Amino acid sequence: MSALPDEWAEPGSSAGTLVDLAWVAVCVLGFGALAAVEPLFFEVPVTTTRVAVAALLGVPLAVALVVLSTESERARALWTERYTRRFAVLFAFSMGMQLLLRLAPGWTVLVTLATALAAIPLRVVAYYHHRRR
Repeated sequence: MSALPDEWAEPGSSAGTLVDLAWVAVCVLGFGALAAVEPLFFEVPVTTTRVAVAALLGVPLAVALVVLSTESERARALWTERYTRRFAVLFAFSMGMQLLLRLAPGWTVLVTLATALAAIPLRVVAYYHHRRR
């Protein structure tokens, strides 16, 4: 049973684009809060050099993320066909993020924040690109 209709996985779907943008906004809010508040268990030193390097790493990651999620039929089929595979991939991703947050918390927060911020306009451009097709 799917939580979202299958047609929302299409890159030209306005409802699917809004869902994608909502999840990216949640990511921005979460990691932005971690960068601003710096909870007791780690610190995020925000310097000009760190922000520049995070942007240089985050923008190509965002491009890869948006291109894979909108242009690759195989990547989209991962989310629409087999739910056990989706669970396994999401579980591995969340465990990997936790490991990265443990090993390099400042860099992980800044690069993830840069990736999410860069993915927002890229996803909107991908939506308009697929609407014209």
